[in-house]
Order: sequence, then C-alpha cells, then structure tokens
Amino acid sequence: MKTAPLIYALFLLLPACLNAQADDQFSFVDSERYVYVNRWVSPVFGDFVTVTQDHASDAQMTSWGYTKKTYQYSGWLYKPAPNAVAVYRWTMPNCKEFIVLAEHEHTDAQLSDWGYTDKTFMFYAYKTRLNDDFAAVNRWVNALPNGNPCRDFTLSVLESEFTDEQLTAWGYRDKKTQFYVLKP
Repeated sequence: MKTAPLIYALFLLLPACLNAQADDQFSFVDSERYVYVNRWVSPVFGDFVTVTQDHASDAQMTSWGYTKKTYQYSGWLYKPAPNAVAVYRWTMPNCKEFIVLAEHEHTDAQLSDWGYTDKTFMFYAYKTRLNDDFAAVNRWVNALPNGNPCRDFTLSVLESEFTDEQLTAWGYRDKKTQFYVLKP
C-alpha cells in the first residue's frame, strides 16, 4: 500500500518531466517563457513593423491604423543560453515608428547619437544558427525614397517570409542577418 502514493507521485511528475524534455528541444508551449512576434503594416509609412504580441492588443493596433497582422516567429523571454542575444525595439527619430535591433548590431550610444529613443526589451534570440531548426531574421533598408524621413533599416523579416529577389524587386537593399530564432 505504501508504494501506491509513490507511484501516484511519479505519475503526476511525468508530464513535468516530458515538458522539461520538450523545453530542451525548444518547445513553444509555455507562454511565460516565449513571446509571439508579429509583423504589421504601419500606417505611418506603409511598411512593415515588428512588434511582440504584448506590445498592444489587436484591437488597439487596428484602431491606430495598423493592418495585416502576420505571425513571424517566437522569441525567448529569458536568456536560453550564453550565446543568446537580447533583441530590442527602438523608436525611430524621424517618424516615431519602431525598429528591431539585437544588442550586438550597434551600441546604445550610437543609436542615441542617431536620435533613436525608447529602447525596449522584446525577447532573446541566438547570434548564430544552432542547427537546421533555426532560421535567420534579416534586416533590410526599406524601400522608401531617399529624403523620406522614415527611410531607415526598418524591415526585419524571417528568411522564409519573402525571397531576396522579392525584397530587392520591391526596392529593399542592404540585407544583414540580425539573429536566429526557431523556425515557426
């Protein structure tokens, strides 16, 4: 009879053990550890912006004029490994829209000197591709004409969202890999 409580306790622990094993394989089941990252079309300059799901509700985003919400990928809320990098949202100085940058891309001092403000933590990602389960997030200079106050490197997209040929045909240029996330 004394073994029954032990077996029952082990039975109750089994889901936790399986979840821990799944977490080691980068499972996206725990909303306290991961955040969804979405792309919206901006009413400010008609280009894409990337924001986390907790930035604002869908109703707020649409009331502000944002359209065409698209899930891009998920990021970690806690640093998953030593080679992970923090990813931040910065406000662009000329048009008050957002840009996504990993901490290794530019220093805070450079960004501040260029007029960027409101640095806000978004999530963690990896600096390198760990294996074939990971995809690159690339930054492109947007297709707005020279002289437009919102022209900047604002487009951050997962490598599988659009081809390089599509993006260059639309006028984007200067592709740079920012970080790596798990493929959705």
